[in-house]
Amino acid sequence: MMQQENTEAIAVQQMDETELTATDRSVTIDKANRFSSRIAPIVGLCCLGFVLFVIVSIIVLSLLPVYLTSRDVTVATKSETYTFDLPLSDGVTLSVGENNAEQRAVLQTALQNQLDSDSTTKSSKITVVRATGIASAKRRKRQSQTLARFVRIVAILKYLPSVRIRNVFISILNNFVLTASIVQEIESLATVTNNTVINGTRILSRRSLYEGGAPAGIVYIDSHKIAAKKGNITSVSFYIDQTCALSTVEFGAFNLINRDLEHNRAQLLLTETSGSLKMGATNEIKPYMHLITIQLCNGDVTNNERTGNCQGTQFPILPHQYLGIRSDKCRLGYASTPVDRVLATTWEPENGLDAFATRYQQFNYLPSAYTILQSVTIDSLESNIKKSIEGQKSMINTIPRVLFLGSYPPRKCGLATFLADLTENYPGPYDVIAVDEPTVEGSSRNYTDKVIFRLNQTNSDSYYTVADIVNSGAYDVFNLQHEFSLFGGMYGEYVIKLLASIRKPVITTLHTIVLKPNNFLMSVMRSVCATSSRVVVLSNGGRQLLIDVYGVDEKKISVVPHGVPDSKFSHSLADAKVSLGFEENIPMMATFGLLHRNKNIQFPLKAMQTIVKSIPNVMYLIIGQTHPQVQLYEGDSYVHELENNITAFGLTKNVRFVNKYMHDDELIAYLGAVDIVLTPYNSVDQYVSGALSWAVGAGKCVISTPYLYATELLDNGRGFLTPFNDTAHLSSLIIKLFQDTKVRDRARRNAYDFGRNMIWPTIGAKIEEISRDLISSA
Repeated sequence: MMQQENTEAIAVQQMDETELTATDRSVTIDKANRFSSRIAPIVGLCCLGFVLFVIVSIIVLSLLPVYLTSRDVTVATKSETYTFDLPLSDGVTLSVGENNAEQRAVLQTALQNQLDSDSTTKSSKITVVRATGIASAKRRKRQSQTLARFVRIVAILKYLPSVRIRNVFISILNNFVLTASIVQEIESLATVTNNTVINGTRILSRRSLYEGGAPAGIVYIDSHKIAAKKGNITSVSFYIDQTCALSTVEFGAFNLINRDLEHNRAQLLLTETSGSLKMGATNEIKPYMHLITIQLCNGDVTNNERTGNCQGTQFPILPHQYLGIRSDKCRLGYASTPVDRVLATTWEPENGLDAFATRYQQFNYLPSAYTILQSVTIDSLESNIKKSIEGQKSMINTIPRVLFLGSYPPRKCGLATFLADLTENYPGPYDVIAVDEPTVEGSSRNYTDKVIFRLNQTNSDSYYTVADIVNSGAYDVFNLQHEFSLFGGMYGEYVIKLLASIRKPVITTLHTIVLKPNNFLMSVMRSVCATSSRVVVLSNGGRQLLIDVYGVDEKKISVVPHGVPDSKFSHSLADAKVSLGFEENIPMMATFGLLHRNKNIQFPLKAMQTIVKSIPNVMYLIIGQTHPQVQLYEGDSYVHELENNITAFGLTKNVRFVNKYMHDDELIAYLGAVDIVLTPYNSVDQYVSGALSWAVGAGKCVISTPYLYATELLDNGRGFLTPFNDTAHLSSLIIKLFQDTKVRDRARRNAYDFGRNMIWPTIGAKIEEISRDLISSA
């Protein structure tokens, strides 16, 4: 039994071992299954990655040639220059001569298209640097050399280094022929540009780029080219076709002002015209664009019929003006606006207004999309010539011809009076460019014939127009009258654009020099001085300010005193007083000039309260209107304040306003009647004063606050200084001078004698001397 139990135990043990082995096998299989389930995705991903790698490699390799072909020409490591001849197709002729840029572009495009048509040379690039039409040697004897039989090309080829590409390229060149269509396009792009002077005649000519024409009835103004000379237009040349049959064409001289490139508009001012010029009949005009020339008649021919060998009438043009043309129905040649915009611009009227309809009227115009390329021949010699252009230039040896710029009468300001007096006393030929405020209508201000152009101070592009005028051959020197508020931009910065564009000697007269400038004003002033050939200041104090404050080279500075009229010294003032309606012995004082708060007139009014107690019949005249610039912002408020002071101080019988802007003769008459002139200004750094200069030049007894100019001009017994706003001192000084005629008359005499160095003829001669010096040094 024990054996049986052992047997059963062994059997159980064997069974357990069998089960254990099965279990182990099951575990092993399970592990294998789990490993297989984990490795399968990894293997799949590796296979997929390999497939994607193969696909991407194929794509990259296939696109590489395309990429290299489409890249910039810098990938073409091989660059060679070729000179070769392109023959013309049979029966096709081309003009002899070197081709212009537009014609070379046509040839380059044709050659490049030929290269692109072959897969071998598609990645190459050709650049035509020169092309010349040449007549063949055989035909040269039998026909005019104006016809070419082949075009000699100088070109640069850039290509991927390959002998095969080079050979294919040479083969293409050997088989390329200029077809009739290519030659026709080249011929249509022929331009004639001549800007020479022959016997004093300046020829400006351009040729139409394409057959066709712009709409009729539009005025075409060359907005980039000016006449550059003064004289008569004696002949005109332009391109027409049969659309001009029995039509009329008219030329005119224009002032182009207020150009606004940002908004694409300007204003035109017509001055003179040729009158209508009648074109011929259809059978007299060629069907394609061709050049005609019309001689203008020397006289007033008003009819439209051709009179012998001339039509219309000659008309004058000034150096700064533009030449315009219009036609009732004539189709003139046109082309799209070029990139460099150096050709004439088409101007189309707004609201149906016609620039040729009324002279001396302003019209707003909008430039169209056309650029007119008509030819114009300008003969700028006057028929009754007394001063030719050559003659004007020869005047450098005598008196330079000067173009002045500044405010000018009838504008009412001290600077305008200054410039008028200066120009009238300049001993040589001159013209003037007048500066207009932006609020001034053109028709509201009538300038004299000496004004050849009006500069709108806020139109920045107008400053470049002025530079064009200055740079014309008609002027030797440019003379600028500078005041910060006279020009556009912050502190008048626009004027720097003008000065930097001028290629002639520049004299700049400074009417304001700030003692303590901020950084921007300092920059503007230094730029003005740097772009000027000579800087003129009106006092020695101004010269020192430029040197000490602004660092201007002292060799560049000239001191020319403020000019004054050459009036006689009045020993007796009685007659002058009576002529103005005053009693002959009445004590009279005056402050004169355009009124603004810096005049500080309330200071002497306060002193008058004490003066009238000692001199009850004293009369104080306030002569002048409110300054126009002040009027814009505050009207006559300053005058009203003074009137209130006069009433409050009980001075209504002792103070009188002479509320008008006086011309020189009228102002001299008032100065001749007053005993004392007051300049009570409250600005210590005022380096010049026109009123003080006039008072000294007229030999008046002057009392002034101690601003910079007064301390210099009234030195050595030429006048009297009173501290700023010290009413007690001022009233005491005035009473003393009215009571002591000897002291007063001695100061008057000293002032008058010194003023003889300031009279306008002397100032004009000094400006002429500086102008001559600049020309000789240049």
